[in-house]
Amino acid sequence: MRASEFTCYALVCYISAYGFFTRFLYVEDATVLFHVFNYSELRPLFYYAGYISVLPQLVGYLASEFPFLIQALMYAIFPCVLSLWMVRRLFVLDISPYFVMALLGYLCVFDSSYFSNLSYSIWISVAVIGLILASGMRESHDLGYRDSVAILFLSLSSPLAITMLPGCVMIALRKGISINVALSSLILLVVPFALRDPGGNRTGSSSLVSDFTQNLSIIASDPATFLTLRGTNLPISVERVTEVFSLVCVLLVVAYLLVSLILKPKGEISEHAVILAPLVVGAFLCFVIGLGVASIPLGARYYFIAVIATASFLSVFSGSLNARYLSVIGFTVAIGAIAITGYRLQSDLPQTFANFRSLVTQACPSKSVADGEDCIGDIVLRHKNWHVALIQKETADVIASYCVLNADRQPDSFMIFDPDGRYVCDLPD
Repeated sequence: MRASEFTCYALVCYISAYGFFTRFLYVEDATVLFHVFNYSELRPLFYYAGYISVLPQLVGYLASEFPFLIQALMYAIFPCVLSLWMVRRLFVLDISPYFVMALLGYLCVFDSSYFSNLSYSIWISVAVIGLILASGMRESHDLGYRDSVAILFLSLSSPLAITMLPGCVMIALRKGISINVALSSLILLVVPFALRDPGGNRTGSSSLVSDFTQNLSIIASDPATFLTLRGTNLPISVERVTEVFSLVCVLLVVAYLLVSLILKPKGEISEHAVILAPLVVGAFLCFVIGLGVASIPLGARYYFIAVIATASFLSVFSGSLNARYLSVIGFTVAIGAIAITGYRLQSDLPQTFANFRSLVTQACPSKSVADGEDCIGDIVLRHKNWHVALIQKETADVIASYCVLNADRQPDSFMIFDPDGRYVCDLPD
């Protein structure tokens, strides 16, 4: 293993560790997985946000048998392993380690959630599927049975895996249909439909089309919305510039691929575009689906695969750069990312240590109502140094509900599931 490749793997581990120390059990990890499996009797797999996310839910369920600290570690280790897998697949495609280093440095500074957040690991999973299919586009490599098994495993994370189905079609058109190509196509077609909630409000074609159309009209009336970043007062940011640039690159590559079907250009750039076509087209489809299920401006996760695809495509131009210059760029970005996150970590140390003390000192929670807990009607209030959860006893209509209280002891989130494990709503009626 070259030193540059080892540095990339080490950087992934650093980003995961940084995310774990500063934002462990974050977003859905805390408000859904952690509380469902620690404070309710809900079954291991349940519908949430319109689908079942098998891998994250199974990890959360298995982890719930361990102390809080071990749970937090397990929540972080799983996306870290997937991230290492993604980096490995980038190297298989001969992507320059220095480009990978710069990509990881960017993600480290602007959003480390993908590398340490169990729920966000679904985006890494979809990206790895695209990279596996991109390898299958190479003349020197055919999809094998291990690739099909890997695609099956990764597709269990999210129905978004269906965005990579065109990649199988591209391989079939380029190299002919093989058993593993047909099997991978079947997996990417069947599994996403098996995971979706048939009664959910995010899976109907009519709602997808109407939301997509509505978001397009918003963008058309105010194009600046495209460049805004949710949750900040900044009109534009480095993060959003990078995301929009990646989206533009993806659109240009898709257009180039369509033109190349007619003109059939030759050369390294053309070959690189063809090889990365499954990942690029999948990235574009992820963004399109985002317009149908999310509000404007879209969150960074809908651009994530486009950022990976753009970095992979731009690496073809690295051949014109001196290797020494390229290494300087890669290491500079990586060192800068470590310095910035190190400074952030230092400022967060008091709260981080307080959280860890609460994790170490707390015992595993009881999943049944215990004596001595404050009860408010059907609601049970559990006092914890770190988390305070509201539990509702099982009834005919509702099996579990819970929330996390903020510093003002007001509900920060409240979610209800029906007896079939289907997510019902955020707030009780």
